[in-house]
Amino acid sequence: MIQRFEDTSETGTKGTMGTDASDITRARGEVLGLDFDNDLSWLPDEEVMNDGSEPKTPLPRFCQKEGTWPKFVEDIMNRGQTPAQRDILLLGALCVLGSTLGPKVRTLYNGKWLSPCMMMFVVAPPASGKGALSWLRAFVQPFHDELMHQWQREMDDYRQRKMKFDYMGKERANLPKEEIPVPPVRKFFIIPGNNSGTGMQANIINSGGRGIIFEPEADTMSTSLNADYGHFDDALRKTFDHEGISFYRRTEDESREVKQTFLSVLLSGTPAQVQRLIPSSENGLFSRFMFYYMPPVRQWQSQFAEREDLSQWFGQMAAEWKSMVDHLRDITLTMVLTENQQDFFNFFMGTLFERAQHAMGDEAVSIVIRIAHHLLRCMEVVALIRAIEDSVTPLHEYGISDADFTACLTMGNTLFRHAMHILSLLPAVEVQNRGSADKEVLFSQMQETFSRKDFLDKAGELCISENTALQWIKRALKKGQILKVGRGVYHFVHNQAL
Repeated sequence: MIQRFEDTSETGTKGTMGTDASDITRARGEVLGLDFDNDLSWLPDEEVMNDGSEPKTPLPRFCQKEGTWPKFVEDIMNRGQTPAQRDILLLGALCVLGSTLGPKVRTLYNGKWLSPCMMMFVVAPPASGKGALSWLRAFVQPFHDELMHQWQREMDDYRQRKMKFDYMGKERANLPKEEIPVPPVRKFFIIPGNNSGTGMQANIINSGGRGIIFEPEADTMSTSLNADYGHFDDALRKTFDHEGISFYRRTEDESREVKQTFLSVLLSGTPAQVQRLIPSSENGLFSRFMFYYMPPVRQWQSQFAEREDLSQWFGQMAAEWKSMVDHLRDITLTMVLTENQQDFFNFFMGTLFERAQHAMGDEAVSIVIRIAHHLLRCMEVVALIRAIEDSVTPLHEYGISDADFTACLTMGNTLFRHAMHILSLLPAVEVQNRGSADKEVLFSQMQETFSRKDFLDKAGELCISENTALQWIKRALKKGQILKVGRGVYHFVHNQAL
Protein backbone atom coordinates (compact mmCIF):
# COMPACT_ATOMS: atom_id res chain seq x y z
CA MET A 1 0.00 0.00 0.00
CA ILE A 2 1.13 3.56 -0.66
CA GLN A 3 2.91 5.09 2.33
CA ARG A 4 0.72 7.57 4.20
CA PHE A 5 1.61 10.61 6.32
CA GLU A 6 1.03 10.42 10.04
CA ASP A 7 0.77 13.32 12.50
CA THR A 8 3.86 13.77 14.70
CA SER A 9 2.71 16.85 16.59
CA GLU A 10 -0.35 19.01 17.23
CA THR A 11 0.87 21.46 14.56
CA GLY A 12 0.50 18.79 11.92
CA THR A 13 4.19 18.24 11.06
CA LYS A 14 4.42 15.28 8.62
CA GLY A 15 6.71 12.32 8.36
CA THR A 16 8.87 11.33 5.41
CA MET A 17 7.16 11.47 2.06
CA GLY A 18 7.08 8.47 -0.28
CA THR A 19 8.04 8.78 -3.91
CA ASP A 20 4.67 7.68 -5.32
CA ALA A 21 2.91 10.29 -7.48
CA SER A 22 -0.25 10.11 -5.35
CA ASP A 23 1.82 11.03 -2.26
CA ILE A 24 3.21 14.03 -4.13
CA THR A 25 -0.30 15.10 -5.12
CA ARG A 26 -1.47 14.77 -1.53
CA ALA A 27 1.52 16.75 -0.27
CA ARG A 28 0.74 19.56 -2.69
CA GLY A 29 -2.80 19.68 -1.36
CA GLU A 30 -1.58 19.98 2.22
CA VAL A 31 0.92 22.72 1.32
CA LEU A 32 -1.96 24.66 -0.22
CA GLY A 33 -3.79 24.45 3.09
CA LEU A 34 -6.38 21.83 2.11
CA ASP A 35 -7.94 19.76 4.89
CA PHE A 36 -7.17 16.29 3.55
CA ASP A 37 -9.91 14.59 5.54
CA ASN A 38 -12.63 17.10 4.75
CA ASP A 39 -12.05 18.67 1.33
CA LEU A 40 -10.24 15.93 -0.63
CA SER A 41 -10.38 18.34 -3.57
CA TRP A 42 -7.14 16.97 -4.96
CA LEU A 43 -9.02 13.79 -5.92
CA PRO A 44 -10.65 13.52 -9.36
CA ASP A 45 -14.46 13.40 -9.56
CA GLU A 46 -14.29 10.24 -11.66
CA GLU A 47 -13.83 6.94 -9.94
CA VAL A 48 -11.30 4.39 -11.04
CA MET A 49 -13.04 1.45 -12.75
CA ASN A 50 -11.67 -2.05 -12.83
CA ASP A 51 -10.58 -3.41 -16.18
CA GLY A 52 -13.09 -5.85 -17.63
CA SER A 53 -16.28 -6.98 -15.91
CA GLU A 54 -14.82 -9.08 -13.12
CA PRO A 55 -15.27 -7.90 -9.51
CA LYS A 56 -12.14 -7.64 -7.37
CA THR A 57 -13.83 -9.53 -4.54
CA PRO A 58 -15.51 -12.90 -5.30
CA LEU A 59 -19.30 -12.69 -5.39
CA PRO A 60 -21.19 -14.98 -2.97
CA ARG A 61 -23.20 -18.02 -4.02
CA PHE A 62 -26.44 -19.58 -2.81
CA CYS A 63 -26.46 -22.37 -0.27
CA GLN A 64 -25.81 -25.65 -2.05
CA LYS A 65 -25.66 -27.92 0.99
CA GLU A 66 -27.50 -31.17 0.34
CA GLY A 67 -30.96 -31.20 1.86
CA THR A 68 -31.34 -27.41 1.91
CA TRP A 69 -33.90 -27.32 -0.90
CA PRO A 70 -36.83 -29.59 -1.83
CA LYS A 71 -35.72 -32.71 -3.68
CA PHE A 72 -37.47 -31.63 -6.88
CA VAL A 73 -35.42 -28.42 -6.92
CA GLU A 74 -32.15 -30.08 -5.86
CA ASP A 75 -32.46 -32.63 -8.67
CA ILE A 76 -32.57 -29.73 -11.13
CA MET A 77 -29.65 -27.94 -9.44
CA ASN A 78 -27.47 -31.04 -9.50
CA ARG A 79 -27.54 -31.07 -13.31
CA GLY A 80 -25.12 -28.15 -13.18
CA GLN A 81 -21.44 -28.95 -13.61
CA THR A 82 -20.11 -26.00 -11.61
CA PRO A 83 -21.26 -24.15 -8.47
CA ALA A 84 -22.27 -21.18 -10.63
CA GLN A 85 -24.31 -23.40 -12.94
CA ARG A 86 -26.06 -24.96 -9.95
CA ASP A 87 -26.88 -21.47 -8.70
CA ILE A 88 -28.47 -20.33 -11.94
CA LEU A 89 -30.40 -23.58 -12.24
CA LEU A 90 -31.76 -23.00 -8.73
CA LEU A 91 -32.78 -19.42 -9.40
CA GLY A 92 -33.95 -20.18 -12.93
CA ALA A 93 -36.04 -23.13 -11.75
CA LEU A 94 -37.83 -20.99 -9.17
CA CYS A 95 -38.48 -18.42 -11.90
CA VAL A 96 -39.94 -20.81 -14.51
CA LEU A 97 -41.87 -22.90 -11.99
CA GLY A 98 -43.33 -19.75 -10.47
CA SER A 99 -44.43 -18.51 -13.89
CA THR A 100 -46.67 -21.58 -14.30
CA LEU A 101 -48.45 -20.93 -10.99
CA GLY A 102 -49.56 -17.40 -11.81
CA PRO A 103 -52.46 -16.01 -9.75
CA LYS A 104 -53.20 -19.38 -8.14
CA VAL A 105 -50.46 -18.78 -5.55
CA ARG A 106 -50.13 -15.52 -3.67
CA THR A 107 -48.86 -13.68 -0.58
CA LEU A 108 -50.21 -10.46 0.89
CA TYR A 109 -47.42 -7.87 1.11
CA ASN A 110 -47.74 -4.10 1.44
CA GLY A 111 -51.49 -4.38 0.91
CA LYS A 112 -51.07 -6.16 -2.44
CA TRP A 113 -51.16 -9.76 -3.57
CA LEU A 114 -47.81 -11.03 -4.82
CA SER A 115 -47.76 -14.06 -7.09
CA PRO A 116 -44.53 -15.97 -7.90
CA CYS A 117 -43.78 -14.16 -11.16
CA MET A 118 -40.13 -13.07 -11.27
CA MET A 119 -37.70 -11.28 -13.54
CA MET A 120 -34.24 -12.82 -13.79
CA PHE A 121 -31.12 -11.91 -15.77
CA VAL A 122 -28.05 -14.15 -15.78
CA VAL A 123 -25.00 -12.17 -16.86
CA ALA A 124 -21.80 -13.88 -17.95
CA PRO A 125 -18.92 -13.52 -20.38
CA PRO A 126 -19.19 -15.70 -23.50
CA ALA A 127 -18.84 -19.47 -22.99
CA SER A 128 -19.27 -19.30 -19.20
CA GLY A 129 -21.91 -22.02 -18.89
CA LYS A 130 -25.06 -19.89 -18.84
CA GLY A 131 -26.45 -22.09 -21.62
CA ALA A 132 -27.56 -24.52 -18.91
CA LEU A 133 -30.61 -22.29 -18.51
CA SER A 134 -31.98 -23.51 -21.84
CA TRP A 135 -32.92 -26.84 -20.22
CA LEU A 136 -35.44 -25.01 -18.02
CA ARG A 137 -37.59 -24.14 -21.00
CA ALA A 138 -38.93 -27.69 -20.75
CA PHE A 139 -40.97 -26.71 -17.68
CA VAL A 140 -42.97 -24.04 -19.50
CA GLN A 141 -43.20 -25.78 -22.87
CA PRO A 142 -46.19 -28.01 -21.88
CA PHE A 143 -48.17 -24.93 -20.82
CA HIS A 144 -47.33 -23.25 -24.10
CA ASP A 145 -48.23 -26.35 -26.11
CA GLU A 146 -51.55 -26.61 -24.28
CA LEU A 147 -52.52 -23.11 -25.38
CA MET A 148 -51.39 -23.79 -28.94
CA HIS A 149 -53.42 -27.02 -29.11
CA GLN A 150 -56.43 -25.17 -27.75
CA TRP A 151 -56.01 -22.49 -30.40
CA GLN A 152 -55.68 -25.13 -33.11
CA ARG A 153 -58.96 -26.76 -32.03
CA GLU A 154 -60.68 -23.39 -32.00
CA MET A 155 -59.22 -22.62 -35.41
CA ASP A 156 -60.56 -25.90 -36.85
CA ASP A 157 -63.99 -25.10 -35.45
CA TYR A 158 -63.81 -21.58 -36.87
CA ARG A 159 -62.95 -22.85 -40.35
CA GLN A 160 -65.97 -25.15 -40.34
CA ARG A 161 -68.31 -22.39 -39.18
CA LYS A 162 -66.79 -19.95 -41.66
CA MET A 163 -67.36 -22.41 -44.50
CA LYS A 164 -71.05 -22.73 -43.57
CA PHE A 165 -71.31 -18.98 -43.22
CA ASP A 166 -69.87 -18.40 -46.70
CA TYR A 167 -72.45 -20.78 -48.25
CA MET A 168 -75.39 -18.99 -46.66
CA GLY A 169 -75.51 -16.34 -49.35
CA LYS A 170 -77.99 -13.51 -48.70
CA GLU A 171 -79.13 -15.10 -45.45
CA ARG A 172 -75.88 -13.91 -43.87
CA ALA A 173 -77.31 -10.40 -43.60
CA ASN A 174 -79.98 -11.65 -41.18
CA LEU A 175 -77.56 -13.31 -38.76
CA PRO A 176 -77.03 -11.67 -35.35
CA LYS A 177 -73.55 -10.20 -34.93
CA GLU A 178 -72.62 -12.72 -32.24
CA GLU A 179 -73.25 -15.62 -34.65
CA ILE A 180 -70.87 -14.34 -37.31
CA PRO A 181 -67.69 -16.48 -37.19
CA VAL A 182 -64.67 -14.67 -35.80
CA PRO A 183 -61.16 -16.18 -35.94
CA PRO A 184 -59.87 -17.18 -32.50
CA VAL A 185 -57.10 -15.21 -30.85
CA ARG A 186 -53.75 -17.00 -30.78
CA LYS A 187 -52.47 -17.42 -27.24
CA PHE A 188 -48.86 -17.83 -26.13
CA PHE A 189 -47.46 -18.84 -22.78
CA ILE A 190 -43.87 -18.37 -23.96
CA ILE A 191 -43.92 -14.79 -25.25
CA PRO A 192 -41.42 -14.40 -28.12
CA GLY A 193 -38.70 -11.84 -27.41
CA ASN A 194 -38.32 -11.12 -31.11
CA ASN A 195 -41.38 -8.93 -31.10
CA SER A 196 -42.58 -5.36 -31.23
CA GLY A 197 -43.62 -3.58 -28.06
CA THR A 198 -47.27 -3.60 -29.10
CA GLY A 199 -46.94 -7.20 -30.25
CA MET A 200 -45.69 -8.26 -26.82
CA GLN A 201 -48.52 -6.44 -25.10
CA ALA A 202 -51.03 -8.06 -27.44
CA ASN A 203 -49.56 -11.51 -26.74
CA ILE A 204 -49.84 -10.95 -22.98
CA ILE A 205 -53.37 -9.59 -23.21
CA ASN A 206 -54.49 -12.47 -25.46
CA SER A 207 -53.17 -14.96 -22.89
CA GLY A 208 -55.09 -13.36 -20.05
CA GLY A 209 -52.08 -11.53 -18.67
CA ARG A 210 -50.04 -14.70 -18.08
CA GLY A 211 -46.82 -15.93 -19.63
CA ILE A 212 -43.04 -15.83 -19.62
CA ILE A 213 -40.43 -14.16 -21.80
CA PHE A 214 -37.67 -16.76 -22.04
CA GLU A 215 -34.67 -15.63 -24.07
CA PRO A 216 -31.19 -17.18 -23.68
CA GLU A 217 -29.79 -14.27 -25.72
CA ALA A 218 -30.92 -10.94 -24.30
CA ASP A 219 -30.09 -9.16 -27.56
CA THR A 220 -33.09 -10.86 -29.15
CA MET A 221 -35.30 -8.83 -26.86
CA SER A 222 -33.29 -5.63 -26.59
CA THR A 223 -32.99 -5.27 -30.37
CA SER A 224 -36.75 -5.41 -30.75
CA LEU A 225 -37.62 -3.17 -27.81
CA ASN A 226 -35.10 -0.47 -28.71
CA ALA A 227 -36.42 -0.20 -32.25
CA ASP A 228 -38.90 2.49 -33.26
CA TYR A 229 -41.78 0.08 -32.82
CA GLY A 230 -40.58 -1.21 -29.45
CA HIS A 231 -40.44 0.67 -26.14
CA PHE A 232 -41.92 -2.06 -23.97
CA ASP A 233 -39.93 -1.34 -20.81
CA ASP A 234 -42.76 0.68 -19.25
CA ALA A 235 -45.09 -2.32 -19.59
CA LEU A 236 -42.42 -4.56 -18.02
CA ARG A 237 -42.26 -2.27 -15.01
CA LYS A 238 -46.02 -2.51 -14.59
CA THR A 239 -46.09 -6.29 -14.78
CA PHE A 240 -43.66 -6.54 -11.85
CA ASP A 241 -46.50 -5.48 -9.52
CA HIS A 242 -49.17 -7.35 -11.53
CA GLU A 243 -50.59 -4.09 -12.86
CA GLY A 244 -52.70 -4.06 -15.99
CA ILE A 245 -51.44 -3.05 -19.42
CA SER A 246 -53.21 -1.59 -22.43
CA PHE A 247 -52.51 -0.24 -25.88
CA TYR A 248 -54.34 1.59 -28.65
CA ARG A 249 -53.85 1.23 -32.39
CA ARG A 250 -54.97 4.43 -34.05
CA THR A 251 -54.85 3.04 -37.59
CA GLU A 252 -57.30 0.26 -36.73
CA ASP A 253 -59.09 2.14 -33.92
CA GLU A 254 -58.40 -0.84 -31.68
CA SER A 255 -58.13 -0.64 -27.89
CA ARG A 256 -56.96 -3.65 -25.85
CA GLU A 257 -56.30 -4.12 -22.16
CA VAL A 258 -55.93 -6.64 -19.36
CA LYS A 259 -56.51 -5.59 -15.76
CA GLN A 260 -53.89 -7.85 -14.14
CA THR A 261 -50.67 -9.34 -15.41
CA PHE A 262 -48.65 -12.32 -14.23
CA LEU A 263 -45.56 -12.14 -16.42
CA SER A 264 -42.19 -13.71 -15.71
CA VAL A 265 -38.95 -12.91 -17.53
CA LEU A 266 -35.83 -15.07 -17.78
CA LEU A 267 -32.92 -13.66 -19.77
CA SER A 268 -29.24 -14.37 -20.10
CA GLY A 269 -26.50 -12.48 -21.87
CA THR A 270 -23.13 -10.83 -21.70
CA PRO A 271 -22.40 -7.64 -19.71
CA ALA A 272 -22.67 -5.61 -22.91
CA GLN A 273 -26.14 -7.01 -23.54
CA VAL A 274 -27.31 -5.75 -20.15
CA GLN A 275 -26.45 -2.21 -21.18
CA ARG A 276 -28.34 -2.55 -24.46
CA LEU A 277 -31.49 -3.75 -22.70
CA ILE A 278 -31.20 -1.47 -19.64
CA PRO A 279 -29.13 1.56 -20.70
CA SER A 280 -29.74 3.38 -17.40
CA SER A 281 -30.53 2.39 -13.83
CA GLU A 282 -32.83 5.40 -13.50
CA ASN A 283 -35.89 4.08 -15.33
CA GLY A 284 -36.67 1.48 -12.65
CA LEU A 285 -36.34 -1.60 -14.86
CA PHE A 286 -32.94 -2.50 -13.42
CA SER A 287 -34.15 -2.85 -9.84
CA ARG A 288 -36.99 -5.15 -10.91
CA PHE A 289 -34.59 -7.85 -12.12
CA MET A 290 -32.77 -10.46 -10.05
CA PHE A 291 -29.21 -10.53 -11.36
CA TYR A 292 -26.65 -13.28 -11.15
CA TYR A 293 -23.13 -12.81 -12.48
CA MET A 294 -21.33 -15.98 -13.61
CA PRO A 295 -17.54 -15.91 -13.56
CA PRO A 296 -15.67 -16.88 -16.74
CA VAL A 297 -14.52 -20.46 -17.18
CA ARG A 298 -10.79 -20.64 -16.39
CA GLN A 299 -10.04 -24.24 -17.30
CA TRP A 300 -11.24 -26.93 -19.65
CA GLN A 301 -14.09 -29.11 -18.38
CA SER A 302 -14.93 -32.53 -19.79
CA GLN A 303 -18.37 -32.69 -21.37
CA PHE A 304 -18.51 -36.50 -21.30
CA ALA A 305 -19.33 -36.85 -17.59
CA GLU A 306 -23.09 -36.59 -18.14
CA ARG A 307 -24.23 -39.94 -19.54
CA GLU A 308 -27.96 -39.20 -19.66
CA ASP A 309 -30.01 -37.44 -22.33
CA LEU A 310 -30.80 -34.23 -20.46
CA SER A 311 -33.54 -33.21 -22.87
CA GLN A 312 -35.38 -36.42 -22.00
CA TRP A 313 -34.69 -36.03 -18.28
CA PHE A 314 -35.97 -32.45 -18.15
CA GLY A 315 -38.96 -33.47 -20.27
CA GLN A 316 -39.92 -36.09 -17.68
CA MET A 317 -39.49 -33.59 -14.84
CA ALA A 318 -41.61 -31.08 -16.76
CA ALA A 319 -44.40 -33.62 -17.22
CA GLU A 320 -44.34 -34.33 -13.50
CA TRP A 321 -44.54 -30.62 -12.71
CA LYS A 322 -47.39 -30.09 -15.18
CA SER A 323 -49.36 -32.81 -13.40
CA MET A 324 -48.76 -31.10 -10.03
CA VAL A 325 -49.97 -27.74 -11.32
CA ASP A 326 -53.04 -29.25 -13.01
CA HIS A 327 -54.18 -30.54 -9.63
CA LEU A 328 -54.07 -26.96 -8.31
CA ARG A 329 -55.93 -25.44 -11.24
CA ASP A 330 -59.16 -24.66 -9.36
CA ILE A 331 -57.50 -23.66 -6.08
CA THR A 332 -56.13 -20.31 -4.94
CA LEU A 333 -53.40 -20.81 -2.34
CA THR A 334 -52.21 -18.09 0.03
CA MET A 335 -48.81 -18.38 1.71
CA VAL A 336 -48.82 -16.90 5.21
CA LEU A 337 -45.67 -16.23 7.25
CA THR A 338 -45.73 -16.62 11.01
CA GLU A 339 -45.26 -13.52 13.16
CA ASN A 340 -41.72 -14.62 14.04
CA GLN A 341 -40.93 -15.09 10.35
CA GLN A 342 -42.34 -11.66 9.54
CA ASP A 343 -40.25 -10.08 12.30
CA PHE A 344 -37.07 -11.77 11.10
CA PHE A 345 -37.86 -10.88 7.47
CA ASN A 346 -38.14 -7.22 8.48
CA PHE A 347 -34.95 -7.43 10.54
CA PHE A 348 -32.98 -9.02 7.70
CA MET A 349 -34.27 -6.68 5.01
CA GLY A 350 -33.87 -3.67 7.30
CA THR A 351 -30.23 -4.56 7.86
CA LEU A 352 -29.69 -4.95 4.13
CA PHE A 353 -31.53 -1.68 3.51
CA GLU A 354 -29.27 0.20 5.93
CA ARG A 355 -26.21 -1.42 4.40
CA ALA A 356 -27.35 -0.29 0.96
CA GLN A 357 -27.81 3.25 2.22
CA HIS A 358 -24.29 3.34 3.65
CA ALA A 359 -22.71 1.99 0.49
CA MET A 360 -24.59 3.24 -2.55
CA GLY A 361 -27.72 5.30 -1.87
CA ASP A 362 -30.96 5.55 -3.82
CA GLU A 363 -29.99 3.12 -6.59
CA ALA A 364 -29.14 0.41 -4.08
CA VAL A 365 -32.13 1.08 -1.83
CA SER A 366 -34.59 0.51 -4.68
CA ILE A 367 -32.85 -2.79 -5.44
CA VAL A 368 -33.28 -3.94 -1.82
CA ILE A 369 -36.98 -3.05 -1.87
CA ARG A 370 -37.54 -5.20 -4.98
CA ILE A 371 -35.35 -8.03 -3.65
CA ALA A 372 -37.86 -8.36 -0.81
CA HIS A 373 -40.60 -9.02 -3.39
CA HIS A 374 -38.48 -11.63 -5.15
CA LEU A 375 -37.60 -13.43 -1.93
CA LEU A 376 -41.27 -13.78 -0.99
CA ARG A 377 -41.99 -15.13 -4.47
CA CYS A 378 -39.20 -17.67 -4.13
CA MET A 379 -40.65 -18.71 -0.78
CA GLU A 380 -44.05 -19.28 -2.36
CA VAL A 381 -42.59 -21.77 -4.83
CA VAL A 382 -40.26 -23.54 -2.39
CA ALA A 383 -42.92 -23.91 0.31
CA LEU A 384 -45.47 -25.28 -2.17
CA ILE A 385 -43.06 -27.87 -3.58
CA ARG A 386 -42.06 -28.89 -0.06
CA ALA A 387 -45.72 -29.34 0.91
CA ILE A 388 -46.36 -31.52 -2.14
CA GLU A 389 -43.28 -33.64 -1.44
CA ASP A 390 -44.38 -34.06 2.18
CA SER A 391 -47.83 -35.22 0.94
CA VAL A 392 -49.47 -32.16 2.46
CA THR A 393 -52.26 -30.88 0.24
CA PRO A 394 -52.82 -27.14 0.90
CA LEU A 395 -56.44 -26.10 0.65
CA HIS A 396 -56.49 -22.33 0.95
CA GLU A 397 -53.56 -21.28 3.15
CA TYR A 398 -50.13 -22.79 3.64
CA GLY A 399 -46.96 -21.86 5.48
CA ILE A 400 -43.24 -22.28 5.03
CA SER A 401 -40.91 -24.14 7.36
CA ASP A 402 -38.28 -22.14 9.22
CA ALA A 403 -35.53 -24.01 7.35
CA ASP A 404 -36.95 -23.17 3.91
CA PHE A 405 -37.70 -19.63 5.05
CA THR A 406 -34.08 -19.14 6.11
CA ALA A 407 -32.68 -20.70 2.93
CA CYS A 408 -34.74 -18.35 0.76
CA LEU A 409 -34.14 -15.27 2.90
CA THR A 410 -30.38 -15.62 2.87
CA MET A 411 -30.50 -15.52 -0.92
CA GLY A 412 -31.10 -11.80 -0.46
CA ASN A 413 -27.47 -11.05 0.39
CA THR A 414 -26.24 -12.91 -2.71
CA LEU A 415 -28.79 -11.23 -4.99
CA PHE A 416 -27.83 -7.81 -3.60
CA ARG A 417 -24.11 -8.33 -4.11
CA HIS A 418 -24.59 -9.56 -7.68
CA ALA A 419 -26.93 -6.66 -8.49
CA MET A 420 -24.39 -4.20 -7.13
CA HIS A 421 -21.74 -5.61 -9.42
CA ILE A 422 -23.99 -5.44 -12.50
CA LEU A 423 -24.91 -1.88 -11.52
CA SER A 424 -21.23 -0.97 -11.75
CA LEU A 425 -21.29 -1.96 -15.42
CA LEU A 426 -24.03 0.53 -16.29
CA PRO A 427 -23.42 4.22 -17.05
CA ALA A 428 -23.58 6.25 -13.85
CA VAL A 429 -25.60 9.42 -13.45
CA GLU A 430 -23.32 11.41 -11.16
CA VAL A 431 -19.90 10.07 -12.05
CA GLN A 432 -18.50 8.52 -15.17
CA ASN A 433 -17.43 5.23 -13.55
CA ARG A 434 -18.08 3.40 -10.34
CA GLY A 435 -17.18 0.10 -8.72
CA SER A 436 -20.52 -0.60 -7.05
CA ALA A 437 -19.88 -4.11 -5.82
CA ASP A 438 -16.43 -3.34 -4.43
CA LYS A 439 -17.64 -0.12 -2.84
CA GLU A 440 -20.54 -1.91 -1.19
CA VAL A 441 -18.24 -4.58 0.22
CA LEU A 442 -15.80 -2.00 1.58
CA PHE A 443 -18.38 0.20 3.28
CA SER A 444 -20.32 -2.79 4.62
CA GLN A 445 -17.23 -3.94 6.54
CA MET A 446 -16.85 -0.65 8.40
CA GLN A 447 -18.17 -0.04 11.91
CA GLU A 448 -20.71 2.70 12.65
CA THR A 449 -17.75 4.98 13.39
CA PHE A 450 -14.55 4.21 11.51
CA SER A 451 -11.17 5.73 10.84
CA ARG A 452 -9.59 6.60 7.53
CA LYS A 453 -6.72 4.25 8.36
CA ASP A 454 -9.07 1.30 8.90
CA PHE A 455 -10.90 2.16 5.69
CA LEU A 456 -7.69 2.26 3.64
CA ASP A 457 -6.30 -0.87 5.26
CA LYS A 458 -9.45 -2.80 4.38
CA ALA A 459 -9.32 -1.34 0.85
CA GLY A 460 -5.78 -2.69 0.53
CA GLU A 461 -6.95 -6.16 1.58
CA LEU A 462 -9.64 -5.99 -1.13
CA CYS A 463 -7.11 -4.86 -3.77
CA ILE A 464 -8.85 -1.50 -4.11
CA SER A 465 -6.53 1.39 -4.84
CA GLU A 466 -6.06 4.03 -2.18
CA ASN A 467 -7.11 6.87 -4.46
CA THR A 468 -10.34 5.04 -5.36
CA ALA A 469 -11.16 4.41 -1.68
CA LEU A 470 -10.49 8.03 -0.77
CA GLN A 471 -12.65 9.19 -3.66
CA TRP A 472 -15.52 7.15 -2.22
CA ILE A 473 -15.04 8.91 1.12
CA LYS A 474 -15.09 12.25 -0.71
CA ARG A 475 -18.40 11.43 -2.38
CA ALA A 476 -19.92 10.16 0.85
CA LEU A 477 -18.95 13.37 2.68
CA LYS A 478 -20.25 15.55 -0.13
CA LYS A 479 -23.62 13.77 -0.19
CA GLY A 480 -24.00 13.76 3.59
CA GLN A 481 -23.83 10.00 3.88
CA ILE A 482 -21.04 10.19 6.46
CA LEU A 483 -19.89 12.91 8.82
CA LYS A 484 -16.37 13.77 9.87
CA VAL A 485 -16.33 13.55 13.67
CA GLY A 486 -12.58 13.85 14.19
CA ARG A 487 -9.33 13.96 12.29
CA GLY A 488 -9.56 11.02 9.93
CA VAL A 489 -12.63 9.66 11.77
CA TYR A 490 -16.08 9.31 10.19
CA HIS A 491 -19.57 8.30 11.27
CA PHE A 492 -22.40 6.92 9.13
CA VAL A 493 -25.49 9.12 8.92
CA HIS A 494 -28.68 7.10 9.37
CA ASN A 495 -31.84 7.64 7.31
CA GLN A 496 -29.92 9.38 4.57
CA ALA A 497 -30.29 8.24 0.98
CA LEU A 498 -26.82 7.66 -0.38
